[in-house]
Amino acid sequence: MKKSILLIGSTILLATSAFASDNFTFINETGYTITGLWCSPHNKESWGNQLLDERLPSDSSIDVIIRDNVIWNTDDYDIRVEYYNGVVNNWRAGLNLSGVSRVTATLASDGKTTNYSWE
Repeated sequence: MKKSILLIGSTILLATSAFASDNFTFINETGYTITGLWCSPHNKESWGNQLLDERLPSDSSIDVIIRDNVIWNTDDYDIRVEYYNGVVNNWRAGLNLSGVSRVTATLASDGKTTNYSWE
């Protein structure tokens, strides 16, 4: 099942026809349902708005469109996921989303750490 979401930093940006965006497909291959997903600029302390309207089961994906990178002047983002059991994983490595089309979340062998790969 594939869903789409749109992360907008400003309503003014909606009226602009020419702006950059970082689009990618987030794929859940963790084996667990994800109930929360956040993607925020690497230089920001807060996570901003939750991106999921509903649960994201394992082996499913969602399209993420970030159109506020012009406002924040960055392509580097951090990712936060929350699982159905309340476990939260914050990944603050500053992934440069420029040219990235897919981000895949998997669970590490310790069963607690979310790993990310991208292409």
